[in-house]
Amino acid sequence: MKVNKWFLPIAGIILLFGVIGLAQITGYWVTNQRAESSTSSVSTTPTSPADGSADITITGQTTLRQIIDATGIPLATLLAEAGLPADTDPEATLRSLKDLVPGFEPSSVRDAVARLTSR
Repeated sequence: MKVNKWFLPIAGIILLFGVIGLAQITGYWVTNQRAESSTSSVSTTPTSPADGSADITITGQTTLRQIIDATGIPLATLLAEAGLPADTDPEATLRSLKDLVPGFEPSSVRDAVARLTSR
């Protein structure tokens, strides 16, 4: 039996793109993390609708706007509690603030959120 010389290269290409497509469909191949909604840098789960408290995960990619939207903490209060200047851009990520504000550490925002949400 004679096989066409193009069969194996074409089959290999189809197999390669088939595996990539399947991995993307199942979520194992992500080329842009922001496009995937389940990997949000801030996730909230209200523990009680009455008190509005929430569990929040804050990473270096989290913006101040995401934190205040998720927790309901006023921006001015969060900035004061975290030791940030009042004119800080709410769209700035914690990682970028580390480079912009001398002595700033993202953990100070995490601690401030913990203190403010436990009240």
